[in-house]
Amino acid sequence: MKKSIYLAMILLAFVSLLISSKSKLLEDKVASTFLNYQKYNAQEKIYLHFDKPNYASGETVWFKVYLRNLNGLMRSNLSTTVYVELIDAERTVIDKRLIFAGDDFGAGDFKLKDDLSSGIYSVRAYTNWMRNFDQSLFFEKDIRVTSVGDKIAIETSQKGSLSEEVNEEQQVAEESSRGEKIDVQFFPEGGQMVNGLTCRVAFKAVGKDGSSVQVSGELLDGKNEKVSDIKTVHSGMGNVFLLPKTGEEFTALITEVNGKPTSQRFTLPKVQQAGYTLTTRSKANGDVLVQIRASNNDDLLNTTLAVTQAGELLIVKTVDESKKAHNFNIPVRYLNDGIVQLTLFDDQLRPRSERLVFVYQTPNQINTSLQVSKDRFKKRSKIEVDVAIRDKEGNPLNFDGSLSVVNEEHVNLMDKKSNIVSQLLLTSDLKGKIERPREYFMDFSPDKAKRLDLVMLTNGWRRYSWQDMLVYEPKFPDFQIEKGITFQGSTTGWVSTQKEVQTQITATAFASPMISDTLVTYANGKFFFSGYVFFDTLDFYFQARRFNAKKNTATRANNVSVNLEEKTPPQVEELDILPSSISAETIEKNRQARIKAAKIDSAFAMANRTIILEGIVIEDEEIKEDEEWVIHSYADQTLSMDDLIPTGTMWDLISSRPEFIRIMRFLPRDPILGDSSGGDGFVVNGIVFILDGFEVSLDQLTSIQQSEIKKVDVLYDFEATVYNSRAFNGAVVMFSDPNRSVETIVKGIGSYTHPGFYNKKEFYSPNYDVPSKDHAKTDMRSTLYWNPNLKPSEDGQIKEVFHANDVSGQYYVEVEGITDGGKPFTVYSRLEVR
Repeated sequence: MKKSIYLAMILLAFVSLLISSKSKLLEDKVASTFLNYQKYNAQEKIYLHFDKPNYASGETVWFKVYLRNLNGLMRSNLSTTVYVELIDAERTVIDKRLIFAGDDFGAGDFKLKDDLSSGIYSVRAYTNWMRNFDQSLFFEKDIRVTSVGDKIAIETSQKGSLSEEVNEEQQVAEESSRGEKIDVQFFPEGGQMVNGLTCRVAFKAVGKDGSSVQVSGELLDGKNEKVSDIKTVHSGMGNVFLLPKTGEEFTALITEVNGKPTSQRFTLPKVQQAGYTLTTRSKANGDVLVQIRASNNDDLLNTTLAVTQAGELLIVKTVDESKKAHNFNIPVRYLNDGIVQLTLFDDQLRPRSERLVFVYQTPNQINTSLQVSKDRFKKRSKIEVDVAIRDKEGNPLNFDGSLSVVNEEHVNLMDKKSNIVSQLLLTSDLKGKIERPREYFMDFSPDKAKRLDLVMLTNGWRRYSWQDMLVYEPKFPDFQIEKGITFQGSTTGWVSTQKEVQTQITATAFASPMISDTLVTYANGKFFFSGYVFFDTLDFYFQARRFNAKKNTATRANNVSVNLEEKTPPQVEELDILPSSISAETIEKNRQARIKAAKIDSAFAMANRTIILEGIVIEDEEIKEDEEWVIHSYADQTLSMDDLIPTGTMWDLISSRPEFIRIMRFLPRDPILGDSSGGDGFVVNGIVFILDGFEVSLDQLTSIQQSEIKKVDVLYDFEATVYNSRAFNGAVVMFSDPNRSVETIVKGIGSYTHPGFYNKKEFYSPNYDVPSKDHAKTDMRSTLYWNPNLKPSEDGQIKEVFHANDVSGQYYVEVEGITDGGKPFTVYSRLEVR
């Protein structure tokens, strides 16, 4: 008997060991799958803070760029280059900015044209790296622009109610409210309803235009008998609890839409005979309690729960015993603010159930302070604003922020649907439209936490899915990370331009300091130069020579073509826009204010117009034709090609003209063979040849036609060493015809003119304490103040000083930002000008 018990104990221990071993294998497999995917798919987030939500034609759109890593919302360690585009109502890019978002802050602006038509425009922002993923991950915000030339029809009745011309969007919304056709979708918690397992089912109701509608009605079973009442609780969302059974079908009968009677039926998802459910609830201390359950035909043994957030795997836990239900407690200390994804795998590592949970602890972790020196100010008086961000212990926190002060009568803050918190923590990770997401985080409360949970239940996941990860194979990305301005292209044969050629290629630009980088292309000739940061136009030259991979060295052969690739912006997709809540009255006030400001600007422009008196002649300064790359102070000889009849190549010219006699004695007899050329083909016996600032070899001179050159400078002796220290015998400096492209002139050379990063404008903020003739003009700015670069001092304080304008009214003061620890925040106040 004892022996049997002993054997049983050994067998039980062996089985337990096998189970434990399998559990470990499953957990390792989940972890390795996730880490392998994230290794090649690190992602970024972008948010743009605008000075205000809507504009009039002729105004300036001011914006600040926040570029962050997905993981932890730290400053991006991937890209520093951001593309920002202004898109019109026809979804055409009408203006664009290239913004540097490196160590310093990134900011920019769009000057709206005076004749811009009224409509809904949008601003899109993305990095080149983000193009490898779903375009819906780009930042995009719609902005309303009102043309000062449009007339808004407004009528005020005796009761003071406002009426306006009703547009198509408003008409659709009104039809929905009258009980016209709507759509209601149902979302079982965890993804499915399973036989015999109590389930929470969330739902969302929307009208034809995609905006939410409030509905009520009844939930009916297959016998058309009432199971429960259903009613939306917030933004068209609600939930109901069911105990489903196999074969049972549920139908929702909607009897009321926005208070109007209707009769519409919607079918709920089918009940699964077997499977799993995953439910959650938040505990008082912030921890997340997760319960997983199995149907009668399933078991939780070797099921695995994975907890991920923002590209990071936080927890992997396998159930190592046979049971029907199991609880996991996830301590909030393991979680950051934002969306947490819970995924349940079966014993074959197939994802079977999924749930999103939202965590928001920032209100309990940091204190934000925005204080205005007083509530009411006289026109043009000094205004002081103090900003401080501290932790709960009162210690200052370093942050990056931006400040906007706008006139509430000329803009409608109801059009400000999102902010930095809602964008970085919520909407950038979800599918579907979320109405007014910023309101979830204003005066955050337990009730708003419940509303956010409904969003988690009804809006689908989009950033990544386990189905994609389980079959993922690493591949070379289509779009590279850009740490500055980049150039990419390929080198091919000179004659057979379809033939790929590996080369050693050098990029040169005559900047300060001079840029000169050399690399070896990939075997297929592809090259990628990156990391250049400049804010003015630069000419880049690219010179390539064939590369011998076996000897690992560049050859002298330059019979290749350098092909620079033009960057094609991503396709502009249709943008779903919810109806704007801005009133016609606000639009008209904005239009009238802009008209008045334009008249004032026009009057002062007339007053300040320059008048040329009779008898006075102003001559323009002589424009220097030489390019910026010219660095020699004088030339010993200059030959203008306009005085010659082109008869051949530049080598024919140099070897026959008297201007070159002094340096001819240093040239070899055979420029093609070049046996005495010094070996590298660039400098021949102390002589250098320069074409538009770029060194060329003797054999390249035989391919440059005289007709393609504008003039030639000849430098003798040491004056030539400004181009190359080895050019002690002289230099021939050639200037190409500006109407011809360098890459069509010389083998192995290409060129590209790049405008550089956008050089942000300074926001004009007059100081009325200092007398100035400019102060005679009436100050009509609707954006009273804008500072995209708030940086706290060592004590954590920021003091901003500016002046009120000449427009009475209420002003909205807003600071948005993010701490160095990755905590986004927004804080606001108000002031009055009288």
